[in-house]
Amino acid sequence: MHDVLYVLQPQTIPTTISLSSWRNPQIKERFSALHLADGGWICNVAAAESFSDLIADFPQRSFSLAQSDSSADDEIHDEFFSVKRVDGDRADIFVEMLIRANWMLFADIEQTPFAVERAKLDTIDAAFRMLTAWVLGTPGRPVSRVTTWTSSGTDRQSMQRWIRGHQIFAALTQGLIAAFTELKSALIADDAGPTMGATVDLAVALLHGAGASFEFTGDMPSDDYMTIIRPSMTPPLVPDSFSGLLSSDHRVLVGMLRGMKPLLDSLHERRPEAHARIADALSEVYDSHRFVCERLVGKSPSLMMSTVSTKTGGDQIEKFKRLRMKAFEPSPAARVHNGIAPAAATAPSN
Repeated sequence: MHDVLYVLQPQTIPTTISLSSWRNPQIKERFSALHLADGGWICNVAAAESFSDLIADFPQRSFSLAQSDSSADDEIHDEFFSVKRVDGDRADIFVEMLIRANWMLFADIEQTPFAVERAKLDTIDAAFRMLTAWVLGTPGRPVSRVTTWTSSGTDRQSMQRWIRGHQIFAALTQGLIAAFTELKSALIADDAGPTMGATVDLAVALLHGAGASFEFTGDMPSDDYMTIIRPSMTPPLVPDSFSGLLSSDHRVLVGMLRGMKPLLDSLHERRPEAHARIADALSEVYDSHRFVCERLVGKSPSLMMSTVSTKTGGDQIEKFKRLRMKAFEPSPAARVHNGIAPAAATAPSN
């Protein structure tokens, strides 16, 4: 039985405005104190204890399951990765998701021997730090809060790592939806001030964290993946269309980027360095995913395409990368004003 991550439907992720009215002042105060503490934590074990204590004091309540307009594949994906979509106070749910995802990162490294580079763990932690700062409305820096990463575990727990890695990716993806929603609003309002700069910083940190989370998730021997993980994601246990990547959160994010193509052209014109930072960070996400895929499965066919194609997993990811990066290919003819662009600048279809 795996720890459950309670999340919102991707279409209901709150904005800064709604988070500012967070209704749980005691948890907010303690969460803020953890975030603002000088020096962070000497190691991930201490960080895990801090977040475990905070989770233990969450108010006792039963979550209301969200009304689902998701496909059957989405629901099967969520069930496999112990993700539950819930309704209620959106700010509270979003913050509890963030707190639990923090704990999952720190605790999993404590519980399981790891080979993933410590710099990758720092990058995930830095992403959570930036998202926490955004939630609390405080300045954030994309640096890790943990000085040392250590494990006391002696046994591989590859399925636990696989599940928790996807849960962490889900939390970061929900943060990215929030960040790009904020960026979209700033671009439509023609606001090139500090808010846009902070939002770009948040998006870039979260993209770096998402890329590093792939390497955290795939931190296991190839044999474990091929004999434990991959068989669990094939028929009859799940449909032959199953993939760890195809979540409703990921689909909404991809759709947002595609729909923001004219606005991203505007960002390229006004803030080319910001546009390049986001594009480079997104490109690195796909590079990290391909690296892990090829390390685990080599030249084996992509799991979700194996019934219709012999294309390798790495090649399939490279195809996705080319499609997604089209949103960041500048359209010289596009001149965006208040979110309106000539028809020639509309986003390419996927």
